[in-house]
Amino acid sequence: MTVAEQHRDLALMILVGRSLPGGLPWTPEEDQVLMARERLLWVQLTEEEREQEQTSLAALWGKRGSLRSVPVNKAWGPWVSDLTSVDIPDTAFGLPDNHLRPFVKGITVLVQEHPELVALLEWLWKRGFHPVDCVGGTLTLLIPPHRIVQESERLVGVLLRDWPSVPVRTPVTGASLTVKGSYDPVTGQAVILLSGVIPTDFPS
Repeated sequence: MTVAEQHRDLALMILVGRSLPGGLPWTPEEDQVLMARERLLWVQLTEEEREQEQTSLAALWGKRGSLRSVPVNKAWGPWVSDLTSVDIPDTAFGLPDNHLRPFVKGITVLVQEHPELVALLEWLWKRGFHPVDCVGGTLTLLIPPHRIVQESERLVGVLLRDWPSVPVRTPVTGASLTVKGSYDPVTGQAVILLSGVIPTDFPS
């Protein structure tokens, strides 16, 4: 396949993977690797090839509010062995129904791994945020890169409104709760890092 064909195939595979009812067929770490591959292929394209790719994806994007059926490539792996096509919802483009929640995987795994955070995880999920990892007391929330400022500010806003007893850290308050937005231009992944959470103090 040409580089352009590789890019389109990978882009479609990522969209299909994000559209499966059972959630992503790969881990968040593998998702970052796939996104990095897609970006590296993208930067190799000529301006004409990029325009063609954007036109192709725009044909799918233009059907917002309805499902788009995309045939699968059996070379993607065993996770598509029983599939012939997959309907692509708005969620796969990073524009879901609930406040731009990027994926449909849910918080099932994190709740099982961190039962002490169930109230916080459910609170975040209901408000359209997508927790994917928790290490050293810091929660990682995936967000669409183009929404890093808006989603970071939205999280601070809902925290201040719903959890006023533990204010977000500022130079003045010095409180323990910290919200930081981060963007990696290599992988194209944007995240919000939420730390200083005290599970027992969080309202259910």
